Amino acid sequence: MPALSTICAGTKVWAMFNYGSGGVDCTDDYIVSIDGGTPTAYDPFSEVGTSATSSIVIQGRRSGCTPGAGCTGTSYVTLASWNVNAQP
Repeated sequence: MPALSTICAGTKVWAMFNYGSGGVDCTDDYIVSIDGGTPTAYDPFSEVGTSATSSIVIQGRRSGCTPGAGCTGTSYVTLASWNVNAQP
C-alpha cells in the first residue's frame, strides 16, 4: 500500500508493482478508478489523480490464461488506494 493513505486534491500519484508469474499465456491487467467512477486501464508508473476529489483506487489481476492449462486468472484486487482531501 502507499506510504501516504491521504493526499490533497490536485496531487499526482503513481504505483509500481511486481509482475505476476506462472500460468500459460497469463498477463497482468491493471485498472484505476477516480472518485468511484468507471474503471479505466492503468499503466504502472503512469501518473494519475490530478482531477480526483475523493478517492483514487488502483486494482490488478492475472488474466488471459490459456483455458485447460491448469491455471486460471484472478479477480481484481486493490493494490493501492488514496483518500483525497480538498486543499486547505
